[in-house]
Amino acid sequence: MPHVRQLLTDVFSIASLTLCFSNARESLSQLASQSLKFIEHIDTVDRFYEIFQDEQWIFHESLQVHKIQFMLAQAEVGIISVREASSKMADIYDEEMIEWGISKLKSINNLMSGKENGPFLDRTFLLWDARDMYLSEHYRGCIHLLLACVDGAVNDFYLPGESKQGLWKRAPETVVSYDTYAGHKHGLMEVLKTAKSSVSKLPIRTVEERYEAMLSGQTNGDTWGGMFSERSLRRNGIEHGMLINYNNKLVAAKAWNLIFSVGDWMNSIHKAMEPVHTIKSLSSLIKDTESNWKYEELSEAHVKLELEPDHAEFAKHPLYTRTADFLECWKGTKNGVKCRQMWRFGTERTLPFWWNRKNDEDIKDHFAMHRIRSFQIDRISHYSYEFADVRVTCHFDGYIRSERVDRDISMILKWILTDESDTLPFESDNPNWYLLTWDPWLNYEIGN
Repeated sequence: MPHVRQLLTDVFSIASLTLCFSNARESLSQLASQSLKFIEHIDTVDRFYEIFQDEQWIFHESLQVHKIQFMLAQAEVGIISVREASSKMADIYDEEMIEWGISKLKSINNLMSGKENGPFLDRTFLLWDARDMYLSEHYRGCIHLLLACVDGAVNDFYLPGESKQGLWKRAPETVVSYDTYAGHKHGLMEVLKTAKSSVSKLPIRTVEERYEAMLSGQTNGDTWGGMFSERSLRRNGIEHGMLINYNNKLVAAKAWNLIFSVGDWMNSIHKAMEPVHTIKSLSSLIKDTESNWKYEELSEAHVKLELEPDHAEFAKHPLYTRTADFLECWKGTKNGVKCRQMWRFGTERTLPFWWNRKNDEDIKDHFAMHRIRSFQIDRISHYSYEFADVRVTCHFDGYIRSERVDRDISMILKWILTDESDTLPFESDNPNWYLLTWDPWLNYEIGN
């Protein structure tokens, strides 16, 4: 994963830079701490696949990391078995999680024709039907519909010169996720191999085999005609009628897991096609600043500011207005998020790769899922020359990842002093404060 390799390089560069600038040590260590927290998430992905490599689960970007970490910890110490953990994975796919996942699928563009008729956008009504079937426990219908949707969507997703192929005609090796968790060696490609595997006969079991399986915990007794309740998503067996005992939540949840992971694969194709920007990475930037005496002078001269509402300079700090403007756009009016105005809070580097500046719907869809009704600015922590945190309290009436909330949530918005081209602030003609992180749920403090 290129972005992980770059992150590790940046962390070590930050660590070495603290030796150069004494007053910058605290601010740089805070950046390193944030980076190491993300690396902990990477470790979670490896542990996830180590435990679930035979259970046909894929780690896609919409999963709630803290829930996964708790589940893995239980499985690793033997509190629950891998099969029990797999069943708990299915429970993650509730109404909120599915609606959030569908909203992300809708935003994916076709490779040739753009967003007007994205691969999942035209199939949204089918996805909502599948959601209704899933919630009403009509799992058979849900599974068939999702298998059809993902096949048709992949068929519409192709490059000039490629032949149109649905998911089930493609070789799994051609569905390579670039720079995503789904691209793990036990991820999407491996799951597709299982899903496409042939099933030539019904899995009839004798009474003795069924009884032995029940004693060993392989089944809960939910069998029909001597057949075990199916645990795997096997498209060929299901579509060709060779598997008939798949009407359960586990297989249906794995169908949702697959379709959301295919969405990550599609986004990864867009990401791989993005032109290489000339914007300097953090590590190269740090190398430049090591010999830049002006930067050192400004960094050393900076006095850390901790401002709260009762401080006379609180409302005068530029970040007070900047933060309030951003949150007002997010809060919007009765017509929703003020999407067109939100571009000015991000740079070319900090904006997510899948957002198109020409299409306001990308912002509207994304932030509307995390709607806030009110906000207050609690503290400005301008801890270094070009980095600052602003703690805010927002009343959410929307989602934190896939969790539906209607309460006050404490968040930290991280800002960097630069310009739209990520120029060093003392080299820029017009420096301003820009968000380091755009996705709202990345700022959410778990435990609120």
